[in-house]
Amino acid sequence: MTKHTVLTRTTTIVALFVSVFGLGSCTKHVTQVVDQGFSALYTIKPTDWQLDNSGLINAEPTYVVSLNVPEIDDKVVQNGGVFAYLSFDKGDPVTYEQLPETYGGLSYATTHANGKLNILYWNPGSNQAPPLPLGNVHLKVVILDATPLD
Repeated sequence: MTKHTVLTRTTTIVALFVSVFGLGSCTKHVTQVVDQGFSALYTIKPTDWQLDNSGLINAEPTYVVSLNVPEIDDKVVQNGGVFAYLSFDKGDPVTYEQLPETYGGLSYATTHANGKLNILYWNPGSNQAPPLPLGNVHLKVVILDATPLD
């Protein structure tokens, strides 16, 4: 065997090992988008409720609280979710009711748009304005940022 043949074989073997180990150590990097959920607590005072008799929101007289929530952006409106929970507990809220809900004979619901969340309540079937809450109502808002499925 000539010196040239030994060097060629050795070079080939070294190149093969370098290729196997070098290419085997390549990693695939995947960028993952993580959607997030956010929450905020609000206190609604009895004086915050506004009576709407226009019939545009609801056929029956309805109390409405409109909150500025800038986190409800176009992405959340188009693909995410907004969930609202009310607590009528005195003191520290410990029990939340998810909206929509009928609670104490009154119906509660929500609507949302860019930057806005509306909480509504009315006395179904009575065509009368419901009574105002006697105390503060605690509101928990959960906003989910989401990516649409393809």
